Amino acid sequence: MTKSHLKRPATPTQWSVKRRLLKFVVRPNPGAQKMELSVPLGVLLRDVLNKVKTIKEAKYLLKNNQVLVDGKRRYNIKYPVGFMDVVTLTDSEASYRIVLSTKGKLFPKKINEKESKLKLSKIENIVLKKGGVKQLNLFGGRNILIDVKEKNSYKTGDSLVLELPSQKIVSHQNMKAGVEAFVFKGIHTGVHGSIQTISDRHVTMQSGEGKNVTTNKQYLIVLPADKKLDIMAK
Repeated sequence: MTKSHLKRPATPTQWSVKRRLLKFVVRPNPGAQKMELSVPLGVLLRDVLNKVKTIKEAKYLLKNNQVLVDGKRRYNIKYPVGFMDVVTLTDSEASYRIVLSTKGKLFPKKINEKESKLKLSKIENIVLKKGGVKQLNLFGGRNILIDVKEKNSYKTGDSLVLELPSQKIVSHQNMKAGVEAFVFKGIHTGVHGSIQTISDRHVTMQSGEGKNVTTNKQYLIVLPADKKLDIMAK
């Protein structure tokens, strides 16, 4: 039987919650992203954004259609809000992108209205379906269907900027040497820099401090070359 609660000392280190304030915290529902890279909507509203003081108040906001995640209404305090998701509070017209700080903490970065309509995602794998259709499986559980006749250079590891909530592809960035990338998992979480070399499984980056860092390909996301999206915590 799945537990409906979680003891605060057992919460992931990525969550920005006070572990000695209360005994229990809301456990997120299963989602596309692991618990280490997502936080329950109720916890985000109460403990991170400080929008409400209690879970009861959080439920009130959700039931009154005051919270959007990636442009869609959400009603469950247990809904997992993950890395790169966009949260909008309709009453205050404030929007936030969930990013990672240099300390590896999930952090709601306030963004403007234009950025709130865009989402950065990563192509995790590509599957050829029946009927001449190619399916792009994205980080965070999204899938996009592409006609195989369409000219494109989509590859596993590339990044897409999507329009919300339609999922229309706005721009595409290949994973290649010279482009900027951000590490969201592993011991180098929070490192941002330029890709130097790419092998079958690993990528070497030069961080902003000038240090060379090697990490798994799966642990980083390529940033758009036009830099329209700022995902840095600070």
